[in-house]
Amino acid sequence: LVMHREEPLNCETSIPALIGGVVMPNARFYVRNHFPTPTLNPETWRLDVAGLVERPLQLTLRDLHTLPSPTLVATLECAGNGRSLLEPKVDGEQWRLGAASTAEWTVVPLIEVIDRAGPLPEAVAVVLRGADSGSIEGSESIHFERGLSLDEVRSSDAVLAYAMNGDPLPLQHGYPLRVVVPGWYAVTSVKW
Repeated sequence: LVMHREEPLNCETSIPALIGGVVMPNARFYVRNHFPTPTLNPETWRLDVAGLVERPLQLTLRDLHTLPSPTLVATLECAGNGRSLLEPKVDGEQWRLGAASTAEWTVVPLIEVIDRAGPLPEAVAVVLRGADSGSIEGSESIHFERGLSLDEVRSSDAVLAYAMNGDPLPLQHGYPLRVVVPGWYAVTSVKW
């Protein structure tokens, strides 16, 4: 990996490593973080599904493993991939062309979890909030989060991934759980 920053960790896959295969080994899959990697205890970690739902849920990783878990080959690409090549220069991580990688993910369809919670008729969106947090330009501490409309969740094949290339999800890739939204820039694939 080509290191851009140690904290938060940001490194891209080298161009030679991108050539010659489809699935990128976990150790060579690019890493994009907006905030420091959180310290999580897998024994106490929970996926919370709350808000405008009939049945708020708190799911353990073990709970998720009992749900239908297909595998999915999907590519993640940072929205800033190639940013270092732009003229004039723009702010942000100065990626070359290695902020894109493909993996085989073991997943639970996101809509499966949302439907178990029973969205109320007035629910229109899902906020995906990671455990990572920090400050931007002197602001108070915030969590990294993105939103999808319920219609986008249903049509996008968004999933919750807990394994990558047959191994438990590595910490730098969101262990114990991350969102993967095929066909969308990876900024929507919230970690932790």
